[in-house]
Amino acid sequence: MTESGVINPKVFMSHNWRDKDFVRRLALDLKSAGASVWIDEAEIKIGDSLIEKIRNGIDEVDYLAVILSSRSVDSEWVKKEVDIAMNQEIENKRVKVLPILLEQCGLPGFLKGKLYADFTTEDRYASALALLLDKLGLPSRASTRFPETYWPFNPQLFQDCLRSMEPPLTQEEWKRACEMHSVRDAYSTGDWLLERLTPSDPYYWSGMSVSTCYRIKLLAEIVHEMGRMSWRAEAVRDNLIRQTSDPFGYDPEYSDWVGRRAVTIYTALQTIGDTVSMAALQKRWPNGI
Repeated sequence: MTESGVINPKVFMSHNWRDKDFVRRLALDLKSAGASVWIDEAEIKIGDSLIEKIRNGIDEVDYLAVILSSRSVDSEWVKKEVDIAMNQEIENKRVKVLPILLEQCGLPGFLKGKLYADFTTEDRYASALALLLDKLGLPSRASTRFPETYWPFNPQLFQDCLRSMEPPLTQEEWKRACEMHSVRDAYSTGDWLLERLTPSDPYYWSGMSVSTCYRIKLLAEIVHEMGRMSWRAEAVRDNLIRQTSDPFGYDPEYSDWVGRRAVTIYTALQTIGDTVSMAALQKRWPNGI
């Protein structure tokens, strides 16, 4: 329970888009601990008034977590969001703005006197997360980077993934990858492979080449291997599910090429066990999968 008596606190993530990777990871940890998280990419839909939606979002949450980096401190949007929340903090006489230090940077004057959670290095992530959860009145838990259970990654899947890297790995890169990851846990290895194999941003894939289809198959197998242990695995899972609503952008009936893509997505959904999305994709495909 938070200082204001809220059992499931709502947190607005104020950040610069270049810090999206960290924001998604932190949001996943906060959600896993019981918080509701407001992120612009998830809450703002096409046609919404940007300013009105953001202001309403800040009004409705218990806290605004501002992600501080050299990029965000120069962002006019972030400044506006923090200004709105700080005015509410002064008016209501309770803490609303929570500084999250992602990297050393010049802090705005009105934040210099505040205690911040220091996420500047990987080895500080767990302790900073515990501090933030304590402030939110939530139980501390292992972060996505420090799972409690470790197990070996599927060696055959690992080798298949290495063969699919683009550009192809050199002999020296292959050797180094095997030395780094063959004895590590599924989380660390899987997260590294997801980062290397995702065609672009794991939330927004592009391109429909045969090689991309094969990588989607591998990505689904990695997600199945990892379960729900990282924001990147969740992003790949979400992307597969999202493609069932509008997977191709035009009538798939007229393209055998896109047809192969549909089969790939269906198989990937089957791999991760999402029967609801499989049924939704079947409905969109007139001739069946």
